[in-house]
Amino acid sequence: MKAASASGVGRVFELLGVGRIVFGSGSLARLGPMAAEMGSAALVVTNATPAGAGGATDALTEALVESGVNCALFVQPGEPTVDDVDAALETARQGKCDMVVGLGGGSAIDCAKAVAALMTNGGAALVYMEVIGKGLKVRRQAAPWIAVPTTAGTGAEVTKNAVIACPERNFKASIRGEQLLARAAVVDPTLGLTVPPGVTACSGMDALCQ
Repeated sequence: MKAASASGVGRVFELLGVGRIVFGSGSLARLGPMAAEMGSAALVVTNATPAGAGGATDALTEALVESGVNCALFVQPGEPTVDDVDAALETARQGKCDMVVGLGGGSAIDCAKAVAALMTNGGAALVYMEVIGKGLKVRRQAAPWIAVPTTAGTGAEVTKNAVIACPERNFKASIRGEQLLARAAVVDPTLGLTVPPGVTACSGMDALCQ
């Protein structure tokens, strides 16, 4: 990075990041107590192993419940759309959720991120979309949320934007702002062991390309 010139004009570097990252095998066990410090009811947005299959979703919800955090579950099967985000937000409202946990790949985490922002800023997803929406700024801090990635491709757990699709307009755009950053990211490599090999391979290529 070049030093600033005598006139005071130079390159400026700014780094925004998640304040707390817990990394390591078995780190999912830390999730429950962390979540309990942030709220009493969590919307869990997941595209990991389906509930009832004894996989990551069950392990995560059990960890939350054991720490006294109630759960409402929203399954995000693919890239989130504006309708998905609005539906997840309604699930959070019905469950009286005061925090969000995103479990899975970038799709689930982006949906969780967007919902956390809408929980405190109000309105629907399209209102905050760039290009195709009104592009309103996210001004209030998002509701507390924790990212729990199961893939290593997108890095969505540490970014300030949520990529959302609008199929009706054949377009993808972002809801963005530093207010969207997660309160914490729990990165447990063992969660990737149950991810299909094809997904893991594609995630690796995603990381390489980005």
